[in-house]
Amino acid sequence: MPHFLIFHGRLHGFVGRMLDEDYFAPRVAENRRLRLDDPMHGARSRYPEDMEPLSGSIRLVSGLLPFGYLDGMHERIIHVCVMSDPEVAFLRFAAELRGMPPGAVLRLAGVPREALPFDDPDALVPRLLAAPAIRRSRLGGMTRLCAGLPALEEAPADERQLRAAEANLARVNFLCGVEPRLDSFLDYLGGIFGWPPARPGLADDVPAPLVAPEALGPAARAALRAATDIDRRLYERRMDRNVAKVA
Repeated sequence: MPHFLIFHGRLHGFVGRMLDEDYFAPRVAENRRLRLDDPMHGARSRYPEDMEPLSGSIRLVSGLLPFGYLDGMHERIIHVCVMSDPEVAFLRFAAELRGMPPGAVLRLAGVPREALPFDDPDALVPRLLAAPAIRRSRLGGMTRLCAGLPALEEAPADERQLRAAEANLARVNFLCGVEPRLDSFLDYLGGIFGWPPARPGLADDVPAPLVAPEALGPAARAALRAATDIDRRLYERRMDRNVAKVA
């Protein structure tokens, strides 16, 4: 039975959204891919008795899916994610927000797009961090997914979730790359699945953040670091692991 890949990568601002389109799509036929971007899907249907069977032809499922999704339904599941620096990811999300449809911006930020000070990042970041929908969907999202929980939660990610995420990352069937070593990770992944190399310059095409974190003023930077603390600690520990140099 061939491997079944689950890609936990479609959080806004993280490099995985680009990889889903530019790396996985050319390597897995459309009729063998399934995308599930409903942030509560994993809570409703991660257990076999709660969901319809997937087609036997499906080889890749991507989306806002928690670790452990579909465990027990397939014998050779490989979970894959690529972590980004959470401060950079949040500021990349801020840049994405600028180009989103007005209704999406209003739903996430709670105010019309034209009311957001995109030209003043020091004013924008605290506004976005205070928006309830953004706090639920963006802050701690990677830790929750790696811990096996839905991306969307009312309560913030906590130390118990961080420990669970670290334990899951140590499992043999969880391959986790980091954005600064993206080329090496994609080479490693391609070797496992027999895929051709990534196109040259793919890692250079990752969307830019609104500004670099270090370009923020002290107050905005401190607020951003505090808000992304759980994801940042998970990311930094992953960067420190020897395996992260390859995978």
